[in-house]
Amino acid sequence: MSKAERPALFLDRDGTVNDDAGYHVLDYADFRFLPGSLEAIVAFTRAGWPPIFITNQSCVARGTITREGIDAIHARMTEEIRAAGGDVRDVFVCPHWDDDDCDCRKPKPGLFLQAARKYCLDLAHSVYVGDRVHDLVAARAAGCRFVYVGKESLPLEAGMPDHATDSLRDAVPWILRALGPADEDSG
Repeated sequence: MSKAERPALFLDRDGTVNDDAGYHVLDYADFRFLPGSLEAIVAFTRAGWPPIFITNQSCVARGTITREGIDAIHARMTEEIRAAGGDVRDVFVCPHWDDDDCDCRKPKPGLFLQAARKYCLDLAHSVYVGDRVHDLVAARAAGCRFVYVGKESLPLEAGMPDHATDSLRDAVPWILRALGPADEDSG
């Protein structure tokens, strides 16, 4: 790893940080942090690892919300995180359908590669946290370590996560050990 490259903490949004109640969040009034996820983000920030969100939002392609609407939800999410003492480094969104054959929709690694270019990141030492098989596949395609948060088993053919636990809050100690101490350029 060159001195200029540094690892990052990547987070999925729906089902990892906020409640994924089986529908798209189309208004911030419907955004609900999962128990302990806000506190986890504060802990990551205090340790020098403000997260980068990597999220699929096909509701934009479906026309149920505009890109500006998604950006407004993320701005409000970021405000709430900052009010709690945390921070968000950035939010990368794929607004496409599965059929659009873009390279930014998970399980493809395009959003990770965009973030790596923008922030000069070392993906091999980065960690992605998610709750779905496509999160695991995307993390592996990008060369990142993967933490699974959820209560269901991942199919064996998807591969094994580097760590698995029930919630983002429970994953904090493992993630902070995996990332190691942050330097002054990490945030």
